[in-house]
Amino acid sequence: MTLRLLLVHAHPDDETLNHGATVAAALAAGHEVDLVTCTRGEEGEVIGAEHAHRVSHGDDTLADAREAELAAALRVLGTASPDGAAVAHHWLDGLPSAPGSPARPGDRYRDSGMVVLPGGRAGVPPDVRPEGFAVADLDEAASRLAGLVVRRRPHVLLTYGAHGGYGHPDHVMAHRVALRALALADASWRVPWAYGAAGDVTALRRWLRRRVDPAAWDPDGPLPQMFVAPTSIDATVDASRWLEVKAEALRALPTQVRVLPPDPAQEPAFVLSNEVPQPLSGVEPGRLLRAVPGDADLPDGPVDDLPDGPVDDPVRALLLPPGTTPRP
Repeated sequence: MTLRLLLVHAHPDDETLNHGATVAAALAAGHEVDLVTCTRGEEGEVIGAEHAHRVSHGDDTLADAREAELAAALRVLGTASPDGAAVAHHWLDGLPSAPGSPARPGDRYRDSGMVVLPGGRAGVPPDVRPEGFAVADLDEAASRLAGLVVRRRPHVLLTYGAHGGYGHPDHVMAHRVALRALALADASWRVPWAYGAAGDVTALRRWLRRRVDPAAWDPDGPLPQMFVAPTSIDATVDASRWLEVKAEALRALPTQVRVLPPDPAQEPAFVLSNEVPQPLSGVEPGRLLRAVPGDADLPDGPVDDLPDGPVDDPVRALLLPPGTTPRP
C-alpha cells in the first residue's frame, strides 16, 4: 500500500526541523509526500553576517534566499528515494482559493514576524502587515489547502500542535488552517489521521543535563510548549537511519539553521539564530490531532492489510517495508 503524506508548515526550514527524517523515510519506503509552505519566512532572523542585509528592515530579500534554501533541502531529502521520487512542494498562496473567497491583501501570504510577550510566549507584532499570514482570513486560506487535500487525498497530515511549537503566530495559524481545511474537505475526502509535531520533555531534559553548554536551555526550567510528557505522545517515527540525510538537508538552510560540528563529547545538535543548542534527532514524535474511525476512506485498502498484519499507527506503518514486523 502506498500512503500519501501531507505536511503543512509556516516557513521554509520548519518541514526539515520537525519532520525531515520522516519525509526521508517515507520517500525511501516508496510513499508520496506533499509539502505546503505558508510563507517564505520574510521576517525571520538570519544567521551569518553575510546574510544580514537580507532582513525585512534591510533590503528585504530574505524570501528569495529561503525559497532557494527550501528547494535545496527538499532535494537532499529526496536522495533517500531509491527511484528518485521527490517531495511535491506547494506555496499556500499559489494554490487556488474557493470561488467567492474574500479578497486577500497583496499577492502572497507574508511571514508575520513575532514579538515575545510577558512570560516568554510569542505573539503577533502590533505592526504586522495586512498580508501577514497570522492575520489572514482563515476560511480563505483553508479553502486553498482544502482543494489540495481533495485532489491529493492524503492519508496522514503533519503540522504543528495548537501552540505552534513555541507560539509563533504563523505556526499557530498553520495549525488552524490545516484543521479547518480538513473540515472543509471532509465531504469529498476525509483525511484519516493528523498529527502535530511534539517532543519528549523527559528525553530533552536528560539531553540538556548531559550537554556541557552554557547557552543551552535550563534542564529544570521552562521549555517550548511542544515538549510534553512521554505519555502525551501518540506516535513516534523512529527514522534514525535517515538522521544524516536530515542533517544534510538542514545544512542546506544556512540563513536559518547551523548544524553543530561533530563532537565526541556531545550528542548531535543544531542551533537557530538564538544560538540555543537543540537535539538533532531522527526520532520525530507527534500528538494526535484527528483520527477518523474505520478505513472506508482508504481506497488503496485498509492500513491493516499491510503484509505484516495489523498496524495501529499509520505514521509508523509508513516506514515499514513489506514483510517487516512493527515494533510493539
